[in-house]
Amino acid sequence: MEAHVNPNEADRPLKIDMIRNDAALKQFSTLLDKAFCLPAGSHYLDDFPVWDERCIPSGADLLKIGAFDGDLLVSSVAIRMAELKDLTGGIVPVAIVGAVATDEAWRGRGLASKTVSLALEWAVGKRAALAVLWGSEHSLYGKLGFLLRGKQVRVPLAGFQGLGSVAVQTGWTDALFPLLKARPQGLRLREADLAWVRAHKNVKWFWTGDPGKPNAYAALGKGIDLAGMIHEWGGARKELVQLFAAIEREHPGSELLGSPTLMSEQGILPPESSEPLCLAKVLEPGRAPQDFWLWGLDSA
Repeated sequence: MEAHVNPNEADRPLKIDMIRNDAALKQFSTLLDKAFCLPAGSHYLDDFPVWDERCIPSGADLLKIGAFDGDLLVSSVAIRMAELKDLTGGIVPVAIVGAVATDEAWRGRGLASKTVSLALEWAVGKRAALAVLWGSEHSLYGKLGFLLRGKQVRVPLAGFQGLGSVAVQTGWTDALFPLLKARPQGLRLREADLAWVRAHKNVKWFWTGDPGKPNAYAALGKGIDLAGMIHEWGGARKELVQLFAAIEREHPGSELLGSPTLMSEQGILPPESSEPLCLAKVLEPGRAPQDFWLWGLDSA
């Protein structure tokens, strides 16, 4: 993939190409850190390791596109194919878009629109039914056909107090991965995904049960994203709600994030008000789900 764009007649043309050699990949990480204003020592890829070359499974259906001024990367986007478990139990191929960033000196010149549009063309060629992303630039993405989709609700963990106590373990263990693979909704995880799931450096994991076979689990926060939110959770209901209570005692003010359907299935009364889950663009109307849920680790 290679194209040229001249965002302003006074500027020299930029090359649009894949981000793949070592020098470009290093610039990719640096560009993301700068674009998201991360402090020294913090890195975007620590919170979104699904885009980190060190964690990407061999043969992954994934593409990184950049705009280059000579050899200098000034804008980026990443996209990958995944399988979404819809609410009817079916599996739908979807494209997850992330790592959208442009160097401050090059903003306002349409580079994000250009690179994201090329990423969407790639997704169409892969027969994705839906493209999904997260971002605050609704006007930009709206021009590309993205709309707010899905529902998420928040439930304060304070409401789970008084339901008994349970021994709580902390930190990631690979024994949690079978529970994540069994999530009833969201993206389907495979063994090859373990590397990037375990690589999240700023997710706080809590779980109950035997170290070799946890019974319930919850994940709090994700670095620059989902602060104070339990965004991954599941397992035996009795221990799960006791786990929520234990987390609230240690991290007061935390909230449980989920879909109204998930809440109801766990016997948790969801609030009447909800928020949009993400931005999505339908690529194949006959195959795209009308409603769906994505977990915190699914976001990019």
